[in-house]
Amino acid sequence: MKDGIPVTGTSDAESGNSCLGYNANDTLDTNSNTYGYCASNAYKFSVKGWRIAYTEDDRVYLVSAGSPECNTRTESTANATYIGEANEKAKKYCNASFVDGDCSDNSDVWAISDTDFYKMTSQISGGEGSHLTSYYGEPNCLGVSSNLSCGYNNDLIDNGGFYWLAASYTASSTSGLRWRPTTRTVYLGNGLSAYGLRPIIRLSSSVYVTGGSGTMEDPYTIANEK
Repeated sequence: MKDGIPVTGTSDAESGNSCLGYNANDTLDTNSNTYGYCASNAYKFSVKGWRIAYTEDDRVYLVSAGSPECNTRTESTANATYIGEANEKAKKYCNASFVDGDCSDNSDVWAISDTDFYKMTSQISGGEGSHLTSYYGEPNCLGVSSNLSCGYNNDLIDNGGFYWLAASYTASSTSGLRWRPTTRTVYLGNGLSAYGLRPIIRLSSSVYVTGGSGTMEDPYTIANEK
């Protein structure tokens, strides 16, 4: 949503109802409660909507629970280019009524990064978070399976589908970082695969949590003092 105007999908891989919480290619599978997909319809998102990723300094940070669009890496050899493109695409999901700025830059909205992953896993574990790779710090979750502190079995990270993370493996690497639902872990990826884009939105200091526990069945609720 941009300034209160619903985003209109531009392809069959992008949701025309992103502000309502729909994922790319969203067609409800009523037998298994799956919602859209990127890269492979064998691995569909099991969640939808916009949820609280974490809170920090009394500020609320939202994340797309699934992915409103599938994001193709246009330059597989340039991580910095990809990250910049992902952050630019994320801006269209910003609503100026709920952030401090005007949504024109990445101060209030960006694509999910290592910093966000660390804060999300810290909230999940109730203590120290985990980084995506040792390039960012220890402990890290690259290739670590079945670990609750790396997001395994937590539907804000382990959400059923493929998605890119706006972070590099190393400064010189051509490999991108992604969530791989086949092994349910952070993994490396090359090439031009169309995996999910997951925006993070930093809400205004006037927005506060009014209730809920943060699960899909009982999501946090928020209100705006503006």
